[in-house]
Amino acid sequence: MEFLIEKDGEVVPIEVKAGNKASVSLNNYIKEYSPDKAYKLIANRNGVSGAKIILPHYYVLFI
Repeated sequence: MEFLIEKDGEVVPIEVKAGNKASVSLNNYIKEYSPDKAYKLIANRNGVSGAKIILPHYYVLFI
């Protein structure tokens, strides 16, 4: 996990990957702290998996 930011009074984890590899640290954070949102930024995909929001790198401006 690369970043923790504050958004709307909550801590939001962000992980950045070059490819769509496993997000072990982000998955562990979600399991332990149950955030409403968690972001995974990867090269060119998007989607949602539970609390994890998967976005392309260039979407970082919209978080």
